[in-house]
Amino acid sequence: MDPLLNEIDVRALAKLIEGSGLDYKLGKKSWIFDCPRCGKKNKLYIRRSDGRFVCWYCAKIDGFEGRPEYALRELLGLPLEDLRFKLYGIGLSAGGSFIEFDLQDFWDDDEEDPTVDDDPLIPVTFPYHFYDLDHPFSKKGREYLEARGLPANLCREYDIRYSPIQRRVIFPVKMGGTLYGWQARTILPGVEPKILTSDDLPRDRALMFYDRLRGSPHAIIVEGPVDGLKCHLVGGNAVTMGKAVSRAQVRLVVESGVTRVYLGLDPDAAEETARLVRDLYGIDVYVLEPARGYEDLGDMPLEGVVEQFHGAQRVTAGHLFLYVK
Repeated sequence: MDPLLNEIDVRALAKLIEGSGLDYKLGKKSWIFDCPRCGKKNKLYIRRSDGRFVCWYCAKIDGFEGRPEYALRELLGLPLEDLRFKLYGIGLSAGGSFIEFDLQDFWDDDEEDPTVDDDPLIPVTFPYHFYDLDHPFSKKGREYLEARGLPANLCREYDIRYSPIQRRVIFPVKMGGTLYGWQARTILPGVEPKILTSDDLPRDRALMFYDRLRGSPHAIIVEGPVDGLKCHLVGGNAVTMGKAVSRAQVRLVVESGVTRVYLGLDPDAAEETARLVRDLYGIDVYVLEPARGYEDLGDMPLEGVVEQFHGAQRVTAGHLFLYVK
């Protein structure tokens, strides 16, 4: 065990957590939080006796466990050095991970076991009213897609469908050729929500168009289905289905074997972009921005996205990302 752990001021730790305004549950041995990284409820444990922490979900994905300041940085958004001074009374330059602990030391037998995985990926099938684009009932869906600059022959490659009952275009989420869910986008103006996600899809553990990463030297990470389809001509296009990119999704990208990642998140996701640049350490990261005059990649023509791709700027963790309304 690292000797510096014995020097943590557990009273300062308690004061910091309990006076922070954070929501938590008080277990018999630990403070219990919803994890700010994966978003899963009651998965982040900080042990009161010595500050050791673990997220039972993220630890399996990217080793998110160790000294308390690393958990508190995510929970509170404070700099590491400030947290280290509060907890240890010194600046600490050592690494942040250690895994030598007994799992049961974090909770008691009468508490819920936090190591149990939840939200598994379960194969599903399309409902009967999700028609392929060649069906006569899909005419309005084809017209909507063509109006967005997405020809039917391209959309067929992605098995895009249309529901005349819902009046929504259906974007499937397949991994390894298996359907795990979908997102349904309304074709009607002014209807909210614009996009609905199928009930049983844990989208933080999946990537729409994931199979496009196979054999690609790069990944293009975007938020929405139309953005993803607009990146078709350059390949490697995968969709996170939201601004927040989970560590499980990052792992899917990294383990696909790509050597470059192009981040095409919307401009208001500046903070998320900055985090991803740090998390993708060891991989060349570029920012793929829409051309001037376009709100996002989804508004651009397919050929225009190719041009932006070739002119994308490489970024590092030292870059400052700002969003100005």
